[in-house]
Amino acid sequence: MGAVAVGSVADLARACPSCASPLEENRQAFVDTTILLTFLPLIMIGGFIWWLRRKARQLESPPQIAVPETLLQDIGPLPKKQ
Repeated sequence: MGAVAVGSVADLARACPSCASPLEENRQAFVDTTILLTFLPLIMIGGFIWWLRRKARQLESPPQIAVPETLLQDIGPLPKKQ
């Protein structure tokens, strides 16, 4: 019963207007959309991997603390480690 229903609905659909249209603008829009939907997930996954690598590198490197030059001049030379 379900196969008959699916078969009759599929016959009505045939193809979307963009796919079967003889107009060049519609065909080009279909091709452009196909390209976009093909590469968008790849770009998103690549961006996520890039972001993860950047965060991992930030965690590996020691934090950079800005020390004003005047503070270093006030305490004098640093003592030598023995």
